[in-house]
Amino acid sequence: MLKELHFIRRVFSLCKREWQLVKQSPFEFFRMPTVNDQRVRFFEPGQLETLLAHCPAWLRPMVMLARYTGMRRGNILGLTWSSVDFQNRLIHLEQTKGGQRLTIPLNDTAYDTLLGLRDAKVKHLHCPYVFHQDGKPYAPYWVSISFRRACKRAGIENFRFHDLRHDFASTLVQNGNDIYVVQHLLGHRDGRMTQRYAHLKLDNLRMAVSSLEGEHKSGHSGNEKGVAVSATP
Repeated sequence: MLKELHFIRRVFSLCKREWQLVKQSPFEFFRMPTVNDQRVRFFEPGQLETLLAHCPAWLRPMVMLARYTGMRRGNILGLTWSSVDFQNRLIHLEQTKGGQRLTIPLNDTAYDTLLGLRDAKVKHLHCPYVFHQDGKPYAPYWVSISFRRACKRAGIENFRFHDLRHDFASTLVQNGNDIYVVQHLLGHRDGRMTQRYAHLKLDNLRMAVSSLEGEHKSGHSGNEKGVAVSATP
């Protein structure tokens, strides 16, 4: 029920802000309960490349930046060139969803994506936004719709634009990075929000110790055949 209410609120918000169909939303007069959505969705091997191949050209750089920086959709759409520090390879966000400033380092992929966009600027040279259509920022709902269509063409089910952020964090954890580091890269003020990814690291630890099973079985089999094992005193 909560998700349905949030969806209806979103529709009213679009009707007011984007389409000017209503002057007020009934949801402005009360506080909505939060949705406890703790799912963690991330790409299977090869899915990112497949998705990018099915994205329209204007959407592809957004997907790349979301995947390789962990930025939220709102921060990406509101990103200005003045927030990009090419010299030090950093993005400075003045305010995130958590209400704090955030500095995001750029890896080579994210840096090259932004550099390509900057070098390709021909029209709207004075537009402050990195991502725009005729000088105006893209509407969030249109980005989500286009992303969903690209996922459908790529055969990827149940994957939202926000899941690019989940994939960013999940990959960091699975690559052995500390949860505390991931928390700061995501801009989480509360570490409990980042703990949803902790089980991924535990899964890797389980796989690591399970890999020793093969060595034990191999060694045990060898001893049964009379292979001598020397003991170091």
